[in-house]
Amino acid sequence: MNIVHESPSVPKNTTARSAIIAVIIFFTAHFALLVGVTTPEKFYFDEVHYVPAARQMLEPVISTPLLNPMHPRLAKQLMALSIRTFGDVPLGWRYPGVLFGALAIVAMYLCGLALFAAQGPAVASALLAFFNQMVFVQSRIAMLDIFALGFGLFAIAAFMHGFRKQRPHIWFGLAGLAFGLSTACKWSGLFALAVCIVIVTVIRLMQSWRMLLADGKMPTTGTGRTCGPISDIIISPRASCSFREPSISRPSPRSMDCRFLISSKRNAGYLAITPRPRSRATFI
Repeated sequence: MNIVHESPSVPKNTTARSAIIAVIIFFTAHFALLVGVTTPEKFYFDEVHYVPAARQMLEPVISTPLLNPMHPRLAKQLMALSIRTFGDVPLGWRYPGVLFGALAIVAMYLCGLALFAAQGPAVASALLAFFNQMVFVQSRIAMLDIFALGFGLFAIAAFMHGFRKQRPHIWFGLAGLAFGLSTACKWSGLFALAVCIVIVTVIRLMQSWRMLLADGKMPTTGTGRTCGPISDIIISPRASCSFREPSISRPSPRSMDCRFLISSKRNAGYLAITPRPRSRATFI
């Protein structure tokens, strides 16, 4: 009997495979963005604002007036660190953008992985970001946008990944930290944070409405009028539900988790939960 041994070079763990792909994406994007980054050898576009502000941070005593005070300081501090490392040359001005451009493409891969839970669509998301001309341009110029984008995409990836977890608190905390770093680079980082807050608020609102519906009550607008029929409520895809208007039949408990009974009147309705044997209908 021949025994075929699996090669130890093939990672068995999905996390290890994703980490390897992320590292490959990072180095590929990093070296591709680095080619020709020192051209031109003088300031162009908004580099005239940000590079002098980064130079000012390297002075023993910061002179007045403070340059570029309208933007947060983190991205300019990273530029200043690069200038101290590589010198006051085009590579020193622009290398942080190259670094964060490659990280942004990796973050896009992680967003695809969190959204689709499959390697193919995640790699396709990274390729779309890699060939995006805005990402390419912003990664090769000493501006603030690529820093905010990189941190923001990592925050979005953590936020989406948290939705797949039973206890998402750690991932939501990491998302908040990354959103804070994004905002510390440029105020536009607040926009993505605001969208995530709205998403969580809407979900909590729908959950509270569902609890009212389970008690046989309809949410009202404060004027005594109902907000809408029961079919307007969003139900988690984890439950197998059926809509009936009106419903008079009783489905088999083995065929579905729950059913909705809707009265012919718009201001009445209730949720009847029929559990499967040895299980319960679950909702987010």
